[in-house]
Amino acid sequence: MQAYYKEEYKEQASVQRKRVIILLISIVALYILCSAGFMWWHSTLVIKSPTMTLVKALHYSLTAIFVVIFFIVFGIKYRRVNKFYKKCIDMETGLTEENIGSFIEFDDKIQTKDGVEFTSAIFLEYKERKNDFYERKVLLFCDLPKPELKTGVNLRYVTQGNVLKCYKEELEEKGE
Repeated sequence: MQAYYKEEYKEQASVQRKRVIILLISIVALYILCSAGFMWWHSTLVIKSPTMTLVKALHYSLTAIFVVIFFIVFGIKYRRVNKFYKKCIDMETGLTEENIGSFIEFDDKIQTKDGVEFTSAIFLEYKERKNDFYERKVLLFCDLPKPELKTGVNLRYVTQGNVLKCYKEELEEKGE
């Protein structure tokens, strides 16, 4: 079987996750240090000093900048990296399902599942219980290159949570 998802993706996501956490900790530490400096400066001023307004304005500006940067780094970047990391863990530990289907086409419409963006590959599968064919969308990571699949080729593929894990071209049986 040819692997679409590789275990090294989890390691890369883990390294990226640690870098973002270090960045977050350094931003918070820098903010706390600057805030302490502004509080010390404010406490050393005379009660009706004209520079007191300047100190407060600088501290409020620093707080606003901190909130915006923290939201961008934590709310967007860390969230995406963490969701991808968790999906990688699920890919390694979750239940897998093996199917055989004929590849039809790629669907480039972006879908979000568990906070991770996916595109999809459409397969035509035969369901024995219903004695009928149906189209199945198998999810592919949006950030990874699409596998090279030819239209109409029968594939045996393994999915975890409907996300493609590995695939192999299935040979047609002769003699019928």
